[in-house]
Amino acid sequence: MANVITGNPWIIDTVSAVSITAEIFNLWAVRWVSGSTADVATIQQADGIVKWESIGAAANNVEAQTFKRPIKFNGLLVPTLGAGKVYLYVEKLH
Repeated sequence: MANVITGNPWIIDTVSAVSITAEIFNLWAVRWVSGSTADVATIQQADGIVKWESIGAAANNVEAQTFKRPIKFNGLLVPTLGAGKVYLYVEKLH
């Protein structure tokens, strides 16, 4: 599979050293599924600033986080994804 950034949530399963999108958006929630012990998932905006990061705590780790206030992104990079998929619940800003 490849990253899907149409619809909502965006589904990220492939790391990329280049920006996945240059869009400006708010991140309202993130869910990382099927990470494993010591796997790392890192979500950055296009300039490399880390906005969310987690380390798997168990086999078949599932982690979900909802934000009271959204996290604003200017572009998207996912340079580290040890395993699984990351679901990003976004609001595009025009």
